[in-house]
Amino acid sequence: MNKKKTIQMTEFKNYESIAKPQDKKCTKFIIGGDLNSKTKQIGCIGENENGQVLERVLNGLNVSVINDKSPTFNIFNRQYFEILDLFLTPSSL
Repeated sequence: MNKKKTIQMTEFKNYESIAKPQDKKCTKFIIGGDLNSKTKQIGCIGENENGQVLERVLNGLNVSVINDKSPTFNIFNRQYFEILDLFLTPSSL
């Protein structure tokens, strides 16, 4: 049975408990959502605290962003574009 879990960004800060469960049976997963994680590492213009958390996840675990670098948020009249909706998977997938 597939179990789905919804995670808030505050919980995501404890990323090791999500990506490295104690039973070690969770080797295939997809984390997707509107993470609002701005970091230049994924092609964003700006940076924020959630972006710092995302950088720790990407650098500390074997996790990859599978998005292309297309913006997912924009304000056309200001020519402002960011990548806020993300999908993460283990790099081994």
